[in-house]
Amino acid sequence: MIIVIARLLIRRVWLADLIAFAGFGVSMMGPGNAAGPQLFAIACVVSITIAGAMLWLMRRFGLLAFLAAGLVAQTSTVGPISLGTWYAGRSLVELAIPVVVAGWALWVILAGKRSYA
Repeated sequence: MIIVIARLLIRRVWLADLIAFAGFGVSMMGPGNAAGPQLFAIACVVSITIAGAMLWLMRRFGLLAFLAAGLVAQTSTVGPISLGTWYAGRSLVELAIPVVVAGWALWVILAGKRSYA
């Protein structure tokens, strides 16, 4: 809704999008990123880039793709996996599930194509 209001007020789509991406990116950072000016600048750039990618994904592919990307991002942040621990297998399965689902979806899409030669 903020993007729509910004587009109405600014009248330039690219400028409204840029302002919205920057606003969402800075708001995603949260407190605690004041370790130094260089780290803060890097965190701002990364956060704005991620916000821009997520907003582009939502605009281009819809709410379901946006929610699926958010779910995959939340479940795949398990941290470093030590293969010698008892939970290594479960962690690898958790990371493999989105890859398997994406491969299956690609197979379904490509299997449905007909060649008209």
